[in-house]
Amino acid sequence: MKISVILATYNCGKQLDCCVQSIIDNNDPLVEIVFADDGSSNPESLERLKKWEEVAPFRIVRAWQEDNGFRLARSRNNAVSFANGEILLFIDHDILLPNDFFKTLRKHMIPGWFIGGRRVKLDERISSELLSGKCTCSSLQGFFFAFQAMQKRLPGWRYLFPLRNRQPGGVPQNFRGMAGFCIATYKTDFFTIDGFDSSFEGYGVEDWDFMARLNNSGISCGFLPRKGTVYHLWHPEKPDDLKSIAYKILDDVEKSCKTLPSKGFSKLI
Repeated sequence: MKISVILATYNCGKQLDCCVQSIIDNNDPLVEIVFADDGSSNPESLERLKKWEEVAPFRIVRAWQEDNGFRLARSRNNAVSFANGEILLFIDHDILLPNDFFKTLRKHMIPGWFIGGRRVKLDERISSELLSGKCTCSSLQGFFFAFQAMQKRLPGWRYLFPLRNRQPGGVPQNFRGMAGFCIATYKTDFFTIDGFDSSFEGYGVEDWDFMARLNNSGISCGFLPRKGTVYHLWHPEKPDDLKSIAYKILDDVEKSCKTLPSKGFSKLI
């Protein structure tokens, strides 16, 4: 099955280079990238995106929308309108994929399920070395780095070791253990719930709303195994506002078993 990587970006820097290179290093001919561009205008960023469109060994297309604040949900819907794959993989531009990631993903994609990825949060030093080219994503793979991550207590280090089975086909998992940095679903399931809710603007919650509605429609969630663990480049954390109206909306979605968004893919202009 063809996989469309919906890669969220905005005025990107070197992090995007590392992300795209990790996708290319998978050497998978049945992959394409759609940049979900939330209004990039920086000339350097636009040149970087154009470069990848020209040099990548597979199809890359940019789905741009006007910069009108943080509108990730709408940006992802916009990108899906350009996607050709049967599987949609939503990732952020600061995520690095391990080798054979797509092979692992296809193996665990089961009808009636969607998948969340696990991540290791890299520290500032390792991220700096990756961005400067002193090391590559492949150097992070294997048990040597896994033990280093354990010693440094990098967040998510345990996902580099075999864990109890939480994969699709087993016991359905709580979607609140997942996050929007890495979500995979069948395109048909995406359309069943009419995609992301574009009424979510600002940072956060739109991913949980999307997953909650998948759950409400009868689609269960599972996690990728150790081989599918991704690496998250360091950046300053944005605190969640747990008292925001977005979380109240999410609670209502769960309680009402709502499956369709207020402003979904079908409402794209």
